[in-house]
Amino acid sequence: MAYKLRPFRDYDEHDVLNLFSYDTTNLSAGSINITKGSLVKIATGWKNYDSGVELGGGIEFIGGAGTLQPTNVVSQRYGVTAKVIVSTTGETPIGMTLYDVRDADENGELLKYYPRKAAEMQAVIPGQAVPVVTRGIFLVQGVLGTPTAGGTAYAGGTGQITSRTGDSAGNIANVAIGKFLGAADINGETLVKLAL
Repeated sequence: MAYKLRPFRDYDEHDVLNLFSYDTTNLSAGSINITKGSLVKIATGWKNYDSGVELGGGIEFIGGAGTLQPTNVVSQRYGVTAKVIVSTTGETPIGMTLYDVRDADENGELLKYYPRKAAEMQAVIPGQAVPVVTRGIFLVQGVLGTPTAGGTAYAGGTGQITSRTGDSAGNIANVAIGKFLGAADINGETLVKLAL
């Protein structure tokens, strides 16, 4: 079962960080797809003396000369310099993404040319700020392990929420991120109170 952030959510906008874009340095164009509900950590921090945005750099359609950039065309876009990446086992996340990070839709069309479709899909294009929530109540599907009502929620391996206290070998301890408000239902959906 795929891990998903379901539509039921209860959070305050003051608990959402809109200061970071997703670091796509090691991802190839056309394959960027980070799902909403992924737990993320800081890759490149925000700097007070910096403008917070960059022109070019990072990925081909933010301004670099990538494989999909037409010859003799300069169509630069600004991108956020502070970046996050998916957290892994034993790392403390700063929050959970509320939108997908995608560069293409289900048909392979690049979303940079269709910003309206990106908005309808609740997706941000790489380089744009991705909303990261730090606390609230969320319905998630596909939690790893067996969540129980009142049990502790942990940050798992690939940005997923888990009920397991550590990795499968027992070597690395997972970081507590909140509480489960119920067990998984028949659809594998669990209510989680996130508190980071």
